[in-house]
Amino acid sequence: MAASVTLLALSVGMIAASATTTAPPSGGGHSHTGTAAPPGEDPKVQQWFKSRESAVIELDNALQAARTLTTKSGPSTAACVRLSTATRQFGLNARSPEAKLDAPATAGRTQFADAARACLADDFTTMRRLMDEGAAVRADAQAHLDEMLHGEE
Repeated sequence: MAASVTLLALSVGMIAASATTTAPPSGGGHSHTGTAAPPGEDPKVQQWFKSRESAVIELDNALQAARTLTTKSGPSTAACVRLSTATRQFGLNARSPEAKLDAPATAGRTQFADAARACLADDFTTMRRLMDEGAAVRADAQAHLDEMLHGEE
């Protein structure tokens, strides 16, 4: 349950990060110190995050649905296929307008793909372990991503 709450919090955090970067900084615009605006203020980066929102949400929903599986059944097979599909979708459009955002924005994808394969093989214990690993990787990357978006890196 804690991992599913973490996953939901991460997806909300990623969506919030893209939403909070739409307003210009106080003072009405970019500073005139000659420094570039942080990536989070770049409309192309904001659009990229917005274009990924539905895939991030579906991945989180698929992870939540698969987490409860304990035995092979028709619904478990459907949940495993959903997780596999969601993981693939999460990996599409992975290249951002700012290359340094790519890895942290897709963190955990490898573990989630491995979890989907374990799920399809009816190895639910391994699936849950890999989901937890992916969530941990994703949580670690989220703080770094937020710093990059706000130009604090």
